[in-house]
Amino acid sequence: MGPEDVELRTLPREGYSVAEDGGYVVAVTTELTPELLAEGRARDLVRQVQQLRKDAGLAVSDRIVTYLGDVPSLRSVLERFGDYVRSETLTVDLCLVPVGQWDEVVDGLSSVAFELDGQEVRVALVAVAD
Repeated sequence: MGPEDVELRTLPREGYSVAEDGGYVVAVTTELTPELLAEGRARDLVRQVQQLRKDAGLAVSDRIVTYLGDVPSLRSVLERFGDYVRSETLTVDLCLVPVGQWDEVVDGLSSVAFELDGQEVRVALVAVAD
């Protein structure tokens, strides 16, 4: 049995994903911590707001006021990543609206609803003058 008969395999430990190429091995943790889950929710919220901006015909540089239906899953995201959401979406004011007052507050604004953590989240926005 010579060196050409030896096969070396890399088996990942539980909670890791492994890739090998060109003699290098990289292992990445796949554990989803509460912080990572919250960041993913924040990124999903940003994506929804950006799509709503586009659908409303706003310019990339337009500053906006963003209205969000006040649900618990959204509050925890905004506590950790509110500044990120504001920065990425050019939101100058982020307003949490009680669900029972949603229709009255956002009447006539561009809006969308989507699911986040099994709860319906509503988002509306309006451009503001410079």
